[in-house]
Amino acid sequence: ELYKIATVHLYTQGYTGEQLSNFELTLTTPSIIYDQERIALMKEKVDLAAQMIETKLLPTDWIYDNIFRFSENEYDEYRDLISEDAKRRFRLNQIEAEGNDPVETGKSYGTPHDLASLYGKGRYDSDPTNVPDGYDQGTIDPKLGRPKEKVSNRNTQDSAFGKDRLGAKGMKKDMNEPKSSYKGKSPLALETLLSKIPMNTKKLVFENDNKGESLLDESNIKEQ
Repeated sequence: ELYKIATVHLYTQGYTGEQLSNFELTLTTPSIIYDQERIALMKEKVDLAAQMIETKLLPTDWIYDNIFRFSENEYDEYRDLISEDAKRRFRLNQIEAEGNDPVETGKSYGTPHDLASLYGKGRYDSDPTNVPDGYDQGTIDPKLGRPKEKVSNRNTQDSAFGKDRLGAKGMKKDMNEPKSSYKGKSPLALETLLSKIPMNTKKLVFENDNKGESLLDESNIKEQ
């Protein structure tokens, strides 16, 4: 296309014959400033698109159409290429972390699915339909699921009077407690207090001593 444009340009300038075909075209090196401006513009577009996707403000089709000016065929192709990149990253991660190449072995190791299948090893390999009861698609086991709710909330935590509204459980608990050894069944009962008071411990001042002598005996009088 450039050669055709150049030929027309030379013809309008008065060149004829071999002069119209005996020439070469060379392009100048692109400007660095132009590349920097183009990269800065692309970066702003990518940042804006990332914010829209993160906030779920607009669908990705609208972003491809109005920000990047991609056609429908172009962004469908780009989405397929993104899927291929994800497969390539998974393969590289398997080779680096597990030393396994999924393309050659056809298996993966260390993934969440692999770890979860360890609890039921062999259950799905031999028979894919061998799943626990109640987990089949399209079937519902009445034994599974959330327990049925009561018609009334009496004697439950949701009741305004609590679980034991009559106090029957509390009374039964008190009856099962061991009996106390206190008289009157309380440490403050009158019988308990009287039993701790010492009785018959009074001693008269003029009571005779062990020798039978009296305090008024003349032998107790001392001379001054």
